[in-house]
Amino acid sequence: MSYFGFFFPGAKARGERITWNQDVLAPGQAILERLVQIVRSGAFLATNNEDDCNYCKYRGVCGDVTSVVAASQTMLDIPDNLILTPMRELRIE
Repeated sequence: MSYFGFFFPGAKARGERITWNQDVLAPGQAILERLVQIVRSGAFLATNNEDDCNYCKYRGVCGDVTSVVAASQTMLDIPDNLILTPMRELRIE
C-alpha cells in the first residue's frame, strides 16, 4: 500500500507518527499539478486575497497590500491571460 507519513521526533510529540493513505491524498494531486504549472510558466502572481498576507514575514516587500491584491485580481479577471488559468482554477476550488 502506498502512503505518506510524518514522524514527530521531538520530546513534546514523543515519536508520534501520522500517515495518510493513497485515497486520502489523491485529491491533492490536481492541486500540485496546478502549482507546478504556475511555477513552470514563470507566473509568480501575488495573491488576490489579502487574508493570505496575515502571517507573511515579507509583507513589507509588497508595500500597499490592498493595491497588490487589486492588481492581482485585475490580471486574473482577464480570461485571455491563459498563463494564469491554473491560478484561477485554484482560487475557484
